[in-house]
Amino acid sequence: MKPDLILEWLSDEGFKHEIDEDGDVHFRYQGRNLYFTPDDDDTYFRIILPNIYEAEEENRYQVLEACNAITRQYKVLKAYLTPKGNLWLSIEMFVDTTPDIGDFFERCCNILVHGYEDMKKEIFGE
Repeated sequence: MKPDLILEWLSDEGFKHEIDEDGDVHFRYQGRNLYFTPDDDDTYFRIILPNIYEAEEENRYQVLEACNAITRQYKVLKAYLTPKGNLWLSIEMFVDTTPDIGDFFERCCNILVHGYEDMKKEIFGE
């Protein structure tokens, strides 16, 4: 999915945003750093909340169990460890070629933020 619709929605809703060196759209939502990762060749939509935790060898299994729990609990939310052991949350889905971003974008951002809070509870018991 091309970033034009996302950039327009962010601007219309008053969100400051920037495009990083990889072409990802960075913005802050409820105090969290979120990124929309554009895909010009597909109708693939992806927002990520990266690097929320770094798993250590001694708690890797616990973090993976927490990832499974959160992924089961939330629609469209993925929780996973990168090869370097960083915990990321993402929402990934296919959308039509001219979606009404306002129908789902903020809901996706809310799911990421709530997933983050629940992930902390799963890992730390908070």
